[in-house]
Amino acid sequence: MENIFSFLEKWNFWGQRPDTGVVRRQYIAQLDRFFNIPEIVVLTGVRRSGKSTILMQLIEYAHKKYEIPYKNFLYVNFEDPNFSRPVKTEEVYALIDFYKKEIKPKGKIYIFFDEAQEVLNWQRILLAHYEQKQDIKFFVTGSSSELFDSRQSTLLSGRTVNVKVAPLDFKEFLLFKKAKKTPTKIYGLLKEYMQYGGFPRVVLEDSALNKAAILSSYYNTILEKDIIVKFDIRKDLELRNLARYLMSNNGAIASSVNLEKSLRVSSPSIISYMNFMKSSFLIHLNNLFSYSVKQQIYNPPKMYSVDTGLANIAGFNFALNSGLMLESLVNSVLYKNNRDVCYWKNEVEVDFVTNNVGEVNLYNVTTTVDDDTVFEREIRSLEEGAKKLKAKNTTLLTLYNNTKRKDPRIVNLLDFLLD
Repeated sequence: MENIFSFLEKWNFWGQRPDTGVVRRQYIAQLDRFFNIPEIVVLTGVRRSGKSTILMQLIEYAHKKYEIPYKNFLYVNFEDPNFSRPVKTEEVYALIDFYKKEIKPKGKIYIFFDEAQEVLNWQRILLAHYEQKQDIKFFVTGSSSELFDSRQSTLLSGRTVNVKVAPLDFKEFLLFKKAKKTPTKIYGLLKEYMQYGGFPRVVLEDSALNKAAILSSYYNTILEKDIIVKFDIRKDLELRNLARYLMSNNGAIASSVNLEKSLRVSSPSIISYMNFMKSSFLIHLNNLFSYSVKQQIYNPPKMYSVDTGLANIAGFNFALNSGLMLESLVNSVLYKNNRDVCYWKNEVEVDFVTNNVGEVNLYNVTTTVDDDTVFEREIRSLEEGAKKLKAKNTTLLTLYNNTKRKDPRIVNLLDFLLD
């Protein structure tokens, strides 16, 4: 345990001030709202999206705002190789006791468990402390939605609040790049953002070769650790082939029947694999929007990668498809602000449908509205969708409107990304 404690000193602020990087203020604001309530705060999101750094930023923020001594914060990274696999329950209890005896915090303490899924029965540890009403506040991170979808997690039902962490959005990307917001510069940076995505480490790397290498490492780690090992997948080549196919067709409707024919993998296996990828936050699966649950279930979902950089590094694409990449960026923004994001398809198709407390909103995405045929097609699908779905708002997002076409439904895509 003394060996572990030496690593605790490196992770924590007790005798040092770690560099916490560019503050992601939207997440700190969310976490601040939950800071003084008893519920356990859970941060979930794709691996390497910045959850650990956000926890560090929260410690620094809370120390300054609430004048909490640094010794009242305990941060533990359970992916550290010094821990056993899986991390045993008794190790965690011993670690907390060791921290209390050695650091001697006075008053309420704040414990941060990073990648909690590495701990055996971690839910029971938190539940025990929660039910005993000890003066402890827990923050937990995990790289799988299964962290709180499993049977074990029902132990914590009603005792948690959830914060979803995603790779950098475009506004955060510009902040990390310290960019001057001139039109020429913005469009150039948008192209870089579409190409390499928003993982913080990738954004801060200057070399294109290094960006690609880091993205490739992330992608393989997600497949290996968060899917193949976690779900004990025996036919891992099937999963890898499906994942690469999906990344190559980012934004496409993913029919398990059609994929079965193309990949020679059974339809039930394909559905399971896609759900595993969704659980690891590698992909989003958008269902067909319908007021009939049966229609939603029996129609195939539309698939988007969580990050355009991952899609580009892992797919078969040899050229950047700006239209699909822009659509993928819009999908990510909508996911941050809506519980569910869907699509709609009849004779025409609407890219995105959101439904907030009965308020249905429709979005189409196109690179340009300068072409009359493109404009009329996109508007017609929005109008038909609005009529069928009784939508309140319809929006046509576009990057270019050089003809200065007048229509209140047209919204500049950069304004949407930066709003």
